[in-house]
Amino acid sequence: MSEVRSRTSAFFDLYSAGQVPESAIDDFIDAWHTSGDEEVRPLSCFLGMTEDEYAVWVMDGRTLPLLRSARREKEKLAVAVARYLSELRTAANPVDRAAIHALSHWVARHAPGADGTDKAGV
Repeated sequence: MSEVRSRTSAFFDLYSAGQVPESAIDDFIDAWHTSGDEEVRPLSCFLGMTEDEYAVWVMDGRTLPLLRSARREKEKLAVAVARYLSELRTAANPVDRAAIHALSHWVARHAPGADGTDKAGV
């Protein structure tokens, strides 16, 4: 874990560059939890994610490739998540019910015009 702490790049930057696998996120989370008072950033920032990216990942840990792709392609996160949600619904796997439920609420809150503003750029 000391190796994780000594890195200057955040997990998501290293992951996006292909320098660490998805599973390395667990080491970064462990490092954040054991950093004590040294680390004052929220976990989302420590990992190099926006709050919305982090929220989506927490709802469905399989979304790291989706988040990376949306960033690379400069795709609106709400659009990418809505597409992923559609794929989950089409697959109709009972295991995905919790993720579908949580992500559908997130997409509804982040859809353009959901609160009178265009949040799709989030």
